[in-house]
Amino acid sequence: TVTRAQVFVETMGSDIIAVEAEYVALPAKLHSSPDGHEDVHRRGTVLSTCSLYTTAAFGAGMLTLPFAVQEAGPWGGLIMLILGAATSAISTAVMSVGAAKLHATTYGALLEKATRSEVRLFGVSVVDLYFYVYLSGVVVAFLIFIGDFVPPLTSNVPALAWVDRENSIHLVALLFMGPCACMNEMNWMATFGQGSMLVVVFTCCVVIVKSVPQVYDKWDLVVESWHQPIHFSWASLRALGCMFYAFDIGSVVPPTACEMKDQSLGGLVSSAVYGTVGVAVAYVVLAFSVFFSFLGHEWEDGHVGTRSDFTENYGDDDSWMSICRFLLVWTFVCSSTLAFVPGLKSLYICIGQFRGLGDDWEPEMKTRIMMVYGTLVPVALVAAKIPNVGKVITWLGCVCGAPEILVGPLLLVVWGHVFRDRFMKVAFAVFAVGIMCLLWASSFEGQAASLPHTRS
Repeated sequence: TVTRAQVFVETMGSDIIAVEAEYVALPAKLHSSPDGHEDVHRRGTVLSTCSLYTTAAFGAGMLTLPFAVQEAGPWGGLIMLILGAATSAISTAVMSVGAAKLHATTYGALLEKATRSEVRLFGVSVVDLYFYVYLSGVVVAFLIFIGDFVPPLTSNVPALAWVDRENSIHLVALLFMGPCACMNEMNWMATFGQGSMLVVVFTCCVVIVKSVPQVYDKWDLVVESWHQPIHFSWASLRALGCMFYAFDIGSVVPPTACEMKDQSLGGLVSSAVYGTVGVAVAYVVLAFSVFFSFLGHEWEDGHVGTRSDFTENYGDDDSWMSICRFLLVWTFVCSSTLAFVPGLKSLYICIGQFRGLGDDWEPEMKTRIMMVYGTLVPVALVAAKIPNVGKVITWLGCVCGAPEILVGPLLLVVWGHVFRDRFMKVAFAVFAVGIMCLLWASSFEGQAASLPHTRS
């Protein structure tokens, strides 16, 4: 604990005749924020923050990366992955610095404090209400994917045959996501996040080992693929969107940055850069190992190359890949939980504003449990009852995903919270708007091609 001393001094003339001190013990995890608040649970380290950023990025989007490289070609795919990683690192670093500086624990609060303006409807922040609805939709997408991903795995285990689509969604939502979200702390998920990182590392190792003999057998074809010229087409544009959205963690950044103990410029930027580099390395390994393993492979249905979900390239009798599939469920569950908590923080802000309790109102545990499950139960029911909302979720990603990545950093820079130099502001604005236009174009084109590149 830390202590605060209140000292009372009684004087007569120039003489001190009485001194009384009162010491008040405070929890060590509570620290003063830049604007005087003492309600931020700041116990995050650079390591725990990195694990949260990487876990948030390791969603189902990484399963489509080998197919995206196949669409863009090896050189095009490599350039797009590097561009996506660089954009994500810059976006995350700028938002981390801005959120810590402005004490903005949600994306909505970050936008309002960055622009020094408020948009209210019945006294409630419209931006935070929007992000609550949007992130609830993102959780629906995660749960639908988990419901489609888990049953084929459990059906092969007699003891788990009862875990069908609906049961898997309800189990994940009510028994894991709910209790974790009730804690209302991003860093509470740090240990789980480190476990999900190990799962991805294990999957990368399995894929690399399996790729060695396959790449060796088609070495000439692999070398020839590197000599193909870089081409720009609608297919490569869709691949660009797929790769950028695989790095998307925008709404996770503000609450995570506000929980860091070391909110110096170096601590905030290093956690953003290290986390993004870790994600990029895993993506490059997975994407190119699988792409080269199945380069030119002809399937019975006439498809050539890797499947859009790279785990489908390996048969059900592949024991090592079956283990990877089981473990990846844990990664996707952790990623979905990290998307859920910021949405709930936006809900708490909206309710606090509506009830006149202020922007920093945090409900007690009993009230929090009611709000968490009041949101989670309908979300789980929607995900369980609707078998395929791919089109809706893809539109959700294309309309909301690009702004989530870049609008926050753009406003922070333009309003002078990061750079003071006018040239830097203009250069960043041109870069951010250009990338957003590319992402919107790739998303709308992806509607026709049905390439799965949603945020989840």
